[in-house]
Amino acid sequence: MYIELDDYAMNRLMNNFDPKTQVVLLAAEDGISPYNDPLDITMETSFTINIVNNDAPYQR
Repeated sequence: MYIELDDYAMNRLMNNFDPKTQVVLLAAEDGISPYNDPLDITMETSFTINIVNNDAPYQR
């Protein structure tokens, strides 16, 4: 998967992001799993951009 941000989205992202103290996490969901039957419908694809502090605790 390849995600490209246009200039508007990149400007909004960079205006709300401090690279010294924060990280950007991208999460993508394409709806495909090993349990899907052969697809005969359209799938929704979505992604989120999450900005978190560098010191945020990581939990699985």
